[in-house]
Amino acid sequence: MKLVYVFAILILIAAAASGQDEIEPEEISLPTQINFTVKPSFWKMSGETEYDYNITYPVILPSGDTADYAIRSLLEFPLDVNMFGGSVGIMKSNQEKTIWTVELGLYTNVGDPGGLMKDHDWLSLPTYYDGKISYTESDAKMKMLMFDIEGTALIFDFGGASLSILGGYRYQKIEQEIIGFSGWFIDSNLTRQLQSGTEPAIDYWITYKGPKFGLSFQRVFSSKVQLNLKSAFTMVWAEDFDDHLLRGFHTFADGTGLGILTGGKIRWDLNAQISGSHPFVEFQSSYDYFSVDATQTFEQYADSGPNELPIGTSFGGLPHDLKSGQFRFGVNLGLIF
Repeated sequence: MKLVYVFAILILIAAAASGQDEIEPEEISLPTQINFTVKPSFWKMSGETEYDYNITYPVILPSGDTADYAIRSLLEFPLDVNMFGGSVGIMKSNQEKTIWTVELGLYTNVGDPGGLMKDHDWLSLPTYYDGKISYTESDAKMKMLMFDIEGTALIFDFGGASLSILGGYRYQKIEQEIIGFSGWFIDSNLTRQLQSGTEPAIDYWITYKGPKFGLSFQRVFSSKVQLNLKSAFTMVWAEDFDDHLLRGFHTFADGTGLGILTGGKIRWDLNAQISGSHPFVEFQSSYDYFSVDATQTFEQYADSGPNELPIGTSFGGLPHDLKSGQFRFGVNLGLIF
């Protein structure tokens, strides 16, 4: 949330500074034009997407007393990848401001995450154990697709700076194949034991999607340099699927939540001409955060040993929290015509 406040403050400061330079300006009608843009993008993304399963239910102890038995599992999937994609857009503008824009983008990852997938488990049972019972790290392979459509419309013009409303829709699907594991667990004698393996461990996918609404600020410094800042809230619909291959069960969860989308970019228009169009370069960064309260359904589909549930066992309505923080920065190489 701090980033939202930072961008809001920057917008107000820049708007005030722009307004101070203008003393009763004359009304001059500048010619407007419609332009199209094409922008290949090369970005670096970091962050993670995680799910947190945490449930407590009563059990009867050998003494006859009732106690709360709590189980928690936290899985953190790395998102440290290079990204490639591009966008096409249309806009109406004059020399001082952009009046409206519509942009459509499609992006994917290049290569697998540089970080490790982390799996944490905790158990709490009075008179027996209270603490973490296992921790493992694994390599991850990843595929991602992100689709984004966004439009802006001018609402205030400060003379060299402008404020627009923003709306659009974001869809993102992340798939990961988790391979191998290395870590430790607490055995029935409450002794820590090492564990490792090299076989495929988990297949996982998650989607985040929903509309977004916010504000976009533009400051034109010259005919060649401009700054854009934006901040938006989003309603998020999310669903995920987790297949624990080594333990023979899978889970499916879905739910709704909220998120923030923030970003900034500096555009530099170049002097060159390419077939009637001119190129530009944008240096861009963004941060997205999603938080979703979901409900999980569990099903045991294979016999994976005496410590697992019988085949066919199924539970629904289990709490399942989804969160993701994603930071991206990079460069867009564009043409405007």
